[in-house]
Amino acid sequence: MTDTLPIFTLPAIFDRKKIQRNRNKACFKSVHQLFQWTSSRLIERLSLVKKEFSHVLEIGSSLDFFYQHLSSQNPSLESYYQMDSAQNLLMASHRNILSIRADEESLPLEKQNLDLIVSHLTAHFMNDLPGFFKQVNHALKPDGYFLGVMFGEQTLQELSIAFYQTHMDLFCGASPVVAPFITPHQAGNLLMRAGFQLPVVDRETVEIHYDSLGALLKDIKAFGGQAALYASDKKITNNTLKHVEKIYRETFSTLEGKLIVTLDFLFLSGFAYHPSQPKALRPHYTEKRLIDVLSDFSHAKN
Repeated sequence: MTDTLPIFTLPAIFDRKKIQRNRNKACFKSVHQLFQWTSSRLIERLSLVKKEFSHVLEIGSSLDFFYQHLSSQNPSLESYYQMDSAQNLLMASHRNILSIRADEESLPLEKQNLDLIVSHLTAHFMNDLPGFFKQVNHALKPDGYFLGVMFGEQTLQELSIAFYQTHMDLFCGASPVVAPFITPHQAGNLLMRAGFQLPVVDRETVEIHYDSLGALLKDIKAFGGQAALYASDKKITNNTLKHVEKIYRETFSTLEGKLIVTLDFLFLSGFAYHPSQPKALRPHYTEKRLIDVLSDFSHAKN
């Protein structure tokens, strides 16, 4: 009798079908400044990579902001694909963009077929983030480049605390409302596990202000970012929202009475493997001793 290994399945944090419904109902053009800002930051980082990109895929549509930046600075661009689960986002894209409607967690991509893959504000809603990064790496040509942006751990932290305190006050027990986001350290580890070379993760944290909780929730809905957590079991009523706003104003507001909102952006990058890439030395290994370097420097001065 042969032993069989147990089959482990990843716990589902997000209801992917609900996320797709939210994104299809979203009015992304009303939050276009967010896409403009993230696109410009991605292009800044891409400009540091001295490569030409002929075949590009953008996962998670930014309307056509990133395409406009890239096409103006990358004359060798031959094909540009946009993949998203939201049909209304793909329909709003530029006419030169080839659209692919698919679930971002299951990429219908051929092996080693793309020079550049950009992930644009969708990875934070994935149940299998390690699997997503592996699929991206699989689809890149050798020395192909991955560049992404996703929300980090501090995003909407004020809203999360206000909901937590409200649930404790009203129900004597908390239920998650705001999605859990990862840290820069966790993101870097996931890139390395997926096989990316020279991985880099940096962050930009932005503080913005809202007149009311309703205005904030309206923008979250316009982005398709409302709650889609399996673990959330508390119905959000008007009474709940009034209590949330009361706590929010008491705890996180400016002197002018506006609500403080933190957005934490993680920018990720890495290369698919190629033999020509520089390799890190072994830990605690050097080609030359520090005392020899200082001695050479001293002789050079004399």
